[in-house]
Amino acid sequence: MHAFRRSMPPRTLALLALVAIGAFVDGAILLLLLLSSSAQEASWWVTGIVLANLLPPVLLAPALGWVVDRIPGRLAWAGGFGVSGASTIGLALVDAPAASVALAGVQATCAVAVSATQFKLLPAAPGLTERRAASLVVTLAAVAGIVAPPVAALMSGIGIRAALVVCGALFVLCAVSVGLLVPGTGRAAVQRSSWHEIWLGTRSLGHMRSFAGFVPVMGAIVVATSMEGVAGVFYLQDVAGGAVGYGLILAAWAVGSLAGSSMTLLPGFRLGPGASVLLGAIGISAALLFEGLVPIAVPILLAFLVGGVANSVHNIGVRNLVYDTVPEELQGQAWAVVGALFSSGAALGNLLGTPGLLAQERALVIASGALGLGVAVVSAAVIALLHRRRGG
Repeated sequence: MHAFRRSMPPRTLALLALVAIGAFVDGAILLLLLLSSSAQEASWWVTGIVLANLLPPVLLAPALGWVVDRIPGRLAWAGGFGVSGASTIGLALVDAPAASVALAGVQATCAVAVSATQFKLLPAAPGLTERRAASLVVTLAAVAGIVAPPVAALMSGIGIRAALVVCGALFVLCAVSVGLLVPGTGRAAVQRSSWHEIWLGTRSLGHMRSFAGFVPVMGAIVVATSMEGVAGVFYLQDVAGGAVGYGLILAAWAVGSLAGSSMTLLPGFRLGPGASVLLGAIGISAALLFEGLVPIAVPILLAFLVGGVANSVHNIGVRNLVYDTVPEELQGQAWAVVGALFSSGAALGNLLGTPGLLAQERALVIASGALGLGVAVVSAAVIALLHRRRGG
């Protein structure tokens, strides 16, 4: 770790810290909103929050990516953080369910724009390359994904409104920091284009067969892990005998994620992006399936170590696949679409993983593993067949 810090200029370390803070706050806000909406008399509010994280990012992602590719990176990144901060503080101040759902949609949409901007800018930071940036971002996201839910639950103890204000203030702080740390340039050199090309982000993915073939497995893995994330809260506490055991099992996934992202930085790591996506997806799904089929704490903990490694390999493969297959002038658009896929898949998975909606906890965990594994195996077979028919 000391060698890592020495190899990174302070400004780059600061940018990575902003990525980590943004990922943590995004996760905390979603949990706070779900806690708040579930306590309201309006039964549709929870559904509205889920849809707010599902529909606006998907519908607006190509337009956001088009903007990210054509304006200075500092403006896009700081603007995304700033609007997220304002909308989050607004969530703390409003009482009307409809207004809360609308502001939640704005915040979720800004998260897509921020992610797309980070995807474009980080590889250009001193001390980073595309692959190193991918590994580090996945590491930070893994840690934030583990830390955000319990910390957000603790923050809710001071009141959900106060917790949302804290989250909004962190976003504003990130916006100011980006303004100070990121150069004012960074816009891609692209030709002028007409407004109908706003949707080029989705069309570009459709025409890039080497990327589009992996989209089903990416979406399935996000849905599967999100389903387990909700159902597993209840199932794993029963299996592990309480919150402490549950926390240890989650920590095992985090440790595996850190090990996996570190492994991909080693010179001897030769797995290509496509293989990383598929093998990582199979490893993740196998861990989830094992979790449901073997309700014993220690074996699940070991399986989660493996699943965490696979999770990092998969996510890094996704990012490198975009870097390798999408032209630089379209990467903001492409990653906005991928980010929307992840965001919407997570929202759908959170809904489907709610115990009692489709099934009980253990059945949902088994279903999540079976879904991911089935799609991953079929995708691998189809891609291998097409690859062979094309003669490489």
